[in-house]
Amino acid sequence: MPLYEYYCSECRQRFEKLVSSLQKEAPCPRCSTLSPKVFSAFSMSGGEKSSPGAGGGGCAPCSSSSCKSC
Repeated sequence: MPLYEYYCSECRQRFEKLVSSLQKEAPCPRCSTLSPKVFSAFSMSGGEKSSPGAGGGGCAPCSSSSCKSC
């Protein structure tokens, strides 16, 4: 199950919850108001960086010196 971020407009609390991807709202842990999902940043671990100049000196997916070539 994915981890989603929610925002409660009633008590203004942001919270995360593991829910089914089909569930659009979750109850706020503070006030129990049904709260909608919000967009949030995510991170991945274990993978290589794919942006140029991010420590590898090139494009990680194809090892080229420029990401435009892959």
